[in-house]
Amino acid sequence: MQTIKQRRFFTKREYNILDNKLHYKTSHIGGETEGMVAFEDLSKEKTTYKSSNSALLIISIFIFGLAGLLFLIRNDKDYESGTWEAVLFMGVVLFIIYFIMNENSWKIRTNNKGYIFLFKKRPNEKSVDEFISTLFLERDNYLKERYLNLDPNLSYETQVNDLKWLLNVEAINKKEFDKSYEDLKLLYAPKKGIIGFDR
Repeated sequence: MQTIKQRRFFTKREYNILDNKLHYKTSHIGGETEGMVAFEDLSKEKTTYKSSNSALLIISIFIFGLAGLLFLIRNDKDYESGTWEAVLFMGVVLFIIYFIMNENSWKIRTNNKGYIFLFKKRPNEKSVDEFISTLFLERDNYLKERYLNLDPNLSYETQVNDLKWLLNVEAINKKEFDKSYEDLKLLYAPKKGIIGFDR
């Protein structure tokens, strides 16, 4: 069983690769989520996910500009002392909130229209890349072991559909598909024997 634990500010994520599924647990302020994703439901579609609140960044930049303007006119007799410092502090707070909310993750699609998220650099980039590679390898090995074994006792159509599905979910490549398909056709080909009785 391979495990990765990730922490970023107030969010904790833990993933465990089991024999035939991925177990995940996520906790953050206000809640906790735990569940399983069967390898049959796990795709190899991995994309970058960046979440940020651009409006918050724009507001903080505007407030920094306002603080700068207030700083320049601070010698005016009608200017209230300490105003620019308060405005600057508000800008810094908003910028920190923006930074905390800014997330850079890998997003892996599941077949039930969901996603799992892994921080790209927690605990470090190499560990995350190795974990994802291991996850995809374990998934492929499990799917091949479960659905690629050719059996004359099962229906031909079912096994052809299994092969097509394995190719579609990228558990096997085209070369593996072609070989297994040829082996399946041979398995169901009429046996040529001697007509009549042996003495």
